[in-house]
This record gives sequence, C-alpha cells and structure tokens, in this order.
Amino acid sequence: MKRLHRPTLLQFITAFVPALVWMMLWGQYDLATFLSGLIFGTVLAIVFPLPRLQLVGTFRPHWFVVFVAMTLWDLCRASAQILVLCLKPRLELHNSVIEIPLHSRTDLVMTHTVLLINLVPGTVVVEASPSTRVLHLHVLNAGDDQSRVRAYRRALENERRVARVFAPREEYLKVPEWKAFAEKTTYLDWGSR
Repeated sequence: MKRLHRPTLLQFITAFVPALVWMMLWGQYDLATFLSGLIFGTVLAIVFPLPRLQLVGTFRPHWFVVFVAMTLWDLCRASAQILVLCLKPRLELHNSVIEIPLHSRTDLVMTHTVLLINLVPGTVVVEASPSTRVLHLHVLNAGDDQSRVRAYRRALENERRVARVFAPREEYLKVPEWKAFAEKTTYLDWGSR
C-alpha cells in the first residue's frame, strides 16, 4: 500500500488549478465554491502525487525567439497546406505512419518535441516510447517517399529546435542536423498504412 506524503507547497499551488476548474464546472464564482474546489484539488494532490521530475537543462532566450518564430511559420505553412487539401474538388489522401528515432535522452526534450509535432496540423504522434525514444507519427497525405522524408526531416528539425532551447549543450549536440543525418542515411525504415 502506498504511504501518503506530507503535502508540499508545490502541491498546494497545483491545487489552485483544479479549484478554478471546479468553479467553472459549477458555474458559481464565489468563495465557498473556490474553497471546496481547493479542498478537492488538495486531496487529489495528496492522494495522487505527481512523480518528481529531474529537470536537467537550461533555457536560452535568444534561441527561444527563433523557436517561436519557426513554430509560427510551421503553423501557417501547414495550415495553408491543409486548406489547399480541403479545397481540392476530389480529395485523395495517402497517409503514412512513420517511425522517428529521437536522439536526445531527456524527457523534457521528448515531451516538448511531441507537443510541437502535435501542434502543427497534418502530423499526430500516435505512439511515443520513452524507453526506446521512438515516436510513431501519422502524417497526412504522405503517400510517397519524398513526403515521408519531408515529415521525417521536420520531426528531426523540431527535436533540434527544442533541444537548442531547453537541453544542456551535450544533449543538444547529440541531435544531428538534417543535412548531416541525411548524408549518413541511405534508407529510412517506415511503413505506409
């Protein structure tokens, strides 16, 4: 049986979010509803404590600006591509599921990479394996090898961008640039479904 731990300040702080959600669910914005939500959130934080994370890394503000700009560009480009697909008179899609091995070993980089890939329209991570560091992506309209290579390249670029912002230098250097990786790779193993 799991032993209950004494609540920490972080658990009390994270209890505020469920308290706000509690108020929105009830549609009542008064002190009594907030306090009952705070009690509910505190009980949740004590009974179901989150595991401790080892946050190894750094934050580079100048690369974060580049990261945001490139992400916004990717969002606009992918949205325009989806719009063009939707406006075609006859829609024929050839989707693929591709396997992407990640190079970074930190959970923070993997999580942010998955979030970034899912944020951009047209690709969805259907499976992420933390033990093997492999992502399986469903890619919209990627029926030929050229489209799959493009999706593979974008996923690798996303990992590199995230690592450049958040990972320690030695982790960032593990993620190869696409050009160097493409020269070494003769065959990419993916399955079309």
